[in-house]
Amino acid sequence: MSINLDAETKQLIARAQELLARYGASNESELPQVRQSLLSLIQKLVARAKQCFSQGQLDQSLKLNKVVLAASRILQSRGGEGVTLYNMGLIYKELNREEDALECFLQARQIEREQGDLKSETTSIKRIAELYLKLGQPEVGLEYLEQLKAIQIQMGDTAGETATQEIIDIIHEEMGQ
Repeated sequence: MSINLDAETKQLIARAQELLARYGASNESELPQVRQSLLSLIQKLVARAKQCFSQGQLDQSLKLNKVVLAASRILQSRGGEGVTLYNMGLIYKELNREEDALECFLQARQIEREQGDLKSETTSIKRIAELYLKLGQPEVGLEYLEQLKAIQIQMGDTAGETATQEIIDIIHEEMGQ
């Protein structure tokens, strides 16, 4: 499937590809400058991806996020990688591509867990549980909700814990348990 990209998006992606190639071929002295240029460009790509997402241009937003993901991986920015995977999950969810969304959220959660980012991890877990429920796998969804509740307890988030327990109770009720 060919995505019809606008001129601004094409220009940003071309510049990113150029910088990524330069980064891979840079010598030790050039690396900091190329890295800084790439980080600056990533900010523009992310801003453009958000704009496209808000305008319903999901294919363009996804394409931009894929470039950001590649750049984050090359730069070994695990935080950037996690955020981008989460954003891609949102796009896939909007496109009704639940399996792809789930894979992105699972990867984002793993990175958030590695980094000790409990707040972001809870957000990803909510999305994961929601998708498992939507995919007709309530038992798996409940497992993630229990993990979510445990993290909320750890964080001292009593309001979140209460809300999660209410959801768990409703699911159990719907399952006849």
